[in-house]
Amino acid sequence: MAGKLDKRVTIALIGTASVCGAGLAYYLYNRHFHSSEESIEIELNLESAQLEWLGTVSDKYTDGDVAIAMKKVVDHCQVASEDPKAAETIFKKVRCNSCGKKEKLPFTVSLLQKQVDFLGDAAKKYEITAGNDKCMRVMLEYAINDAQESSIFGD
Repeated sequence: MAGKLDKRVTIALIGTASVCGAGLAYYLYNRHFHSSEESIEIELNLESAQLEWLGTVSDKYTDGDVAIAMKKVVDHCQVASEDPKAAETIFKKVRCNSCGKKEKLPFTVSLLQKQVDFLGDAAKKYEITAGNDKCMRVMLEYAINDAQESSIFGD
């Protein structure tokens, strides 16, 4: 009886070690994969209402991580803008939420290099002369007013 019990314990330990090893390998792979994408801290001047919206959706979809929420907005706009009609909707549609000067607040976020490049490229392509700040505000206005949250953040 003791031999069978020892064999079962040994098999259970080997199984547990295999699962833990696979989990560790997956963790290390993900860590390496994501760390190979260079992040850049960028300061943007965003409208207070946009920051409030980012806070709300980040609580709802990204466990409160505003940077992830912002990255998802940029990624969504980048993919969507491959369609010329969608690009017009995102970057050319005028969305005047309130006349007059809007309160803008400095906000520092880490974005991937490819996302910062997209901001600059989109600003040039669509003649957004105020650069990355305005380009990000335009994308946020699109996300807030014209896009489906589920298409940006998933269900």
